[in-house]
Amino acid sequence: MFALASVVLLLGVRPPLRRRYAQPPALTTGIDALPGKHALVLESVDAHAGRVKIDGDVWTARPLDETESYEAGTTVTVMEIDGATAVVWRGP
Repeated sequence: MFALASVVLLLGVRPPLRRRYAQPPALTTGIDALPGKHALVLESVDAHAGRVKIDGDVWTARPLDETESYEAGTTVTVMEIDGATAVVWRGP
């Protein structure tokens, strides 16, 4: 009887408990959430300097393609974060 009850409980109760207590998908937070967001260029962005505003925060920025430059007022997309610098691209 004990073995039968153990098998029934393992097969009947364990799967619903695993679903209930499984970890939810991880939310991206901090700098991991920034790539893909749009930013407003505050100061001209070129290979050596620039500033953008991302979600209300001001970041230093540089273009993805070093030969490009973006003027103030341009909307760009954040491609990645490199240290404390946002790498941005104007895109299509």
